[in-house]
Amino acid sequence: MPPSSSDDATAGTEVPRRRRRVRPQWTPEQLQRSREVRDCSASMIDMFADRQTAEELESLRTLQFVGEWHYMFNMLCLHLVVGKIPVTPAERDAVAEALRIFDTSDPSMPYLSSPDTTVSALTVVDG
Repeated sequence: MPPSSSDDATAGTEVPRRRRRVRPQWTPEQLQRSREVRDCSASMIDMFADRQTAEELESLRTLQFVGEWHYMFNMLCLHLVVGKIPVTPAERDAVAEALRIFDTSDPSMPYLSSPDTTVSALTVVDG
């Protein structure tokens, strides 16, 4: 005769269910903005790749690959400003536009949170 449920050693215990991970739902506008930031970060790396050291370029590309686009662009601006890397007027304008796209007031990203200061600190040379 089969054991009854009261005889079963596991009677009364439930197997815990895995909680289903709830992913945040992004609006179409948020998805579009995320794509715009991602694409802008890639184009900024490409624009200044020839003026970065191999180590800097690798760091920037890694940050871009893992989705740390704001941090990556803040670091790129740091390299441009502190390193006094020459930029053309067209590149300066591209950086200014990218700063508009990356708009943030995060104090941990001083180059992004102060776009006017960043643009004016660039070393602009005639192309």
